[in-house]
Amino acid sequence: MPAAVMPARSKGDIIQEEMGMGIPVSCLNELNWQTKERSGGEEMNRKIIRTDDYLPLAELFRRSGLETDDTPAEGTFAMWRCEDEAGALLGAATLKYLNGCYVLDNLAVEESLRYGGIGVQLMETVIEEARARGAEEIWGCAKVPEYYLEKGWEKVAPEDSPAISHCQTCRQYQVSCFPCIIKKHL
Repeated sequence: MPAAVMPARSKGDIIQEEMGMGIPVSCLNELNWQTKERSGGEEMNRKIIRTDDYLPLAELFRRSGLETDDTPAEGTFAMWRCEDEAGALLGAATLKYLNGCYVLDNLAVEESLRYGGIGVQLMETVIEEARARGAEEIWGCAKVPEYYLEKGWEKVAPEDSPAISHCQTCRQYQVSCFPCIIKKHL
């Protein structure tokens, strides 16, 4: 696991001091940063880039327990992948606009790399994109709401939330599958 995130800032980056973490976030097409691995102290370069190729992201989302098709959900307009120097997919996120709401639709990190900052970087990239488009809040449907609550999101009762996810109309919703509708004020 990485010991520290040391972002490389390029001209035009938007710096966000969100949650006191001081993580630089870019609304550009690419964000680069380095981590030092705890085992051996090797430096690893990682980058988040926009992509139009959804299929590899969908495969990662499914491996991570998210339900998705081979095509992006309705309203999806931005997708990002986090990759290493060799181009291997490490994590991914998607942003959609549906029923007047910006929605963090999918966020996943390869299981062996979780808790190393990739998810936070992807989340902040999505949030900055929504913010740059004038969003005052962002919504999501979380299978692991605790992760989001620790990062300033709040749970919203299903009856108080807009229709932002197919989960809300699924027959398994709140029967055998218990995701939470979440929201973050920007």
